[in-house]
Amino acid sequence: MIFRLCSFTIPSMIITMLLMMIMVMMMMMMMMLMMLT
Repeated sequence: MIFRLCSFTIPSMIITMLLMMIMVMMMMMMMMLMMLT
């Protein structure tokens, strides 16, 4: 059971980290566009 939980938790953590990174990148791009205009 613990093994299953770990095998489910670690990939979800990686996916959440990737999503957070994508969100930050999008925010940075928006800020850059705002500054340029």
